[in-house]
Amino acid sequence: MNINPRRMTLLAPTRGNTSDEAVRIDAHADLCRWYGPADLIWEIHVEAPGAYRAEIAYSSSIDAAPYRLLLDSKTVGDGSLSRTSGFFSAQTPSLNYELLRHPEILRLAAGDHTLSVRIDAGGDPPSVSVCDIRLHPESTEGARAEEQQRAIEARSDLAWFRNCGYGLMFHWTSDSKPKNGPRKPYPRAVADFDVEGFADMVRTTGAAYVMLTANHAEPSFPAPLEYWESLYPGWTTERDLVAELIEALDTRGIKLFLYLNPFSAYIASGRLRNLDGSRTYSNERQIHPDCSVDFLDTTCQLLEDIGTRYGEKLAGYWFDSWYQPFNQFGSFPMEPVYSAAKSGNANRFTCFNWWIRPVGTPWGEYWAAEVGGPGVLPEDGGEDQGMVSGAGKGLNGHALLIMDDPWVHGKLNTDVVAPRHTKNRLIDFVSDCSQKNAPVTINLGIYQDGGIGDGAADVMESIRQAFR
Repeated sequence: MNINPRRMTLLAPTRGNTSDEAVRIDAHADLCRWYGPADLIWEIHVEAPGAYRAEIAYSSSIDAAPYRLLLDSKTVGDGSLSRTSGFFSAQTPSLNYELLRHPEILRLAAGDHTLSVRIDAGGDPPSVSVCDIRLHPESTEGARAEEQQRAIEARSDLAWFRNCGYGLMFHWTSDSKPKNGPRKPYPRAVADFDVEGFADMVRTTGAAYVMLTANHAEPSFPAPLEYWESLYPGWTTERDLVAELIEALDTRGIKLFLYLNPFSAYIASGRLRNLDGSRTYSNERQIHPDCSVDFLDTTCQLLEDIGTRYGEKLAGYWFDSWYQPFNQFGSFPMEPVYSAAKSGNANRFTCFNWWIRPVGTPWGEYWAAEVGGPGVLPEDGGEDQGMVSGAGKGLNGHALLIMDDPWVHGKLNTDVVAPRHTKNRLIDFVSDCSQKNAPVTINLGIYQDGGIGDGAADVMESIRQAFR
């Protein structure tokens, strides 16, 4: 990995190697877990000599886990990783990730080196996990603080969002299946979608907003976007489902957000190139560095086109998989992406999903919060300060829950599964989050025809009665 002398470089476990079987890389989750004392090692290239600050993004279920940082196998600093806390309960500290800022400056000479973190801890289940190491050039500390302030000043007025209570997310995708019968091709499913029926259903839930997947695992978009079609031929549709949903929901007092996964669209397309010459994505493969610029440029242009097309009527975005460009490229500029996301609506709300990892960018308004189920949301420090702790520290609070199906209803001839959470548990959680000025988004399983599960409808009726 090349170490960027101008901004943060992120070193992900899937880009590293392990010293022995006591430490194991989970390529699916992009995490490294310690079952015993061992090293996680990266080969790095430093363009010019410089001083760097290191941050360790980790979780720990023990009070003190000794660690050492090694440069070319020589110790250059040590410390201790304390027990982590956060949204998830004290019984599951392995899910609570925090950032530890290493107190000593690392001085890196120009050239090729190895950089390692050695953690003297273990157990089964593992007591310590690391999701990345972040290197910040000491020379850019002032610019980093200025960017942080610039990002805060650019944020939208969240008054409505902070007080809206709850909304819904629907993973209605190119992989969605009907309750019965064969799956329709995506363009046909878009053409047949019952917009008015869907909007009426949403109104019965009391939801203040809907987050709808424009694309998910594949580069689909349910509208005739010319630039999207030029990048991903065959994946747009003649019907502008987004525009129709905006209008239908708006007449019922409901706002529309788009779920977008630009990285997923990019890596599923012919634009992807890997260093080994292959064109199939996996966490273990290294994407060619040239793709970083292409991905940035095309993503910004896509967002400008979408924002211009839907203007002020498109209320927000929920961007998925945003730690993955950092995992692949090490460094990635976020300010241009955030600016492009504001095209057509300067007050459009935006978040970038880092899953349960500490969010690695100040750009955005609210925590994506892919937490799955109820927990304990951090306290609110006010609209200017956001949450006072946790993986989304500094961003407005928010939680995203799974009601029933695991995101997408992707199995033929099956019902949406039963709700995972009781009515009372959800009501208590929404109430607690509302007191912290944080909305809760509830993902409902949805059939290809736009219907939802009976169990989910019953739970949402109880929530509506409690809050509306």
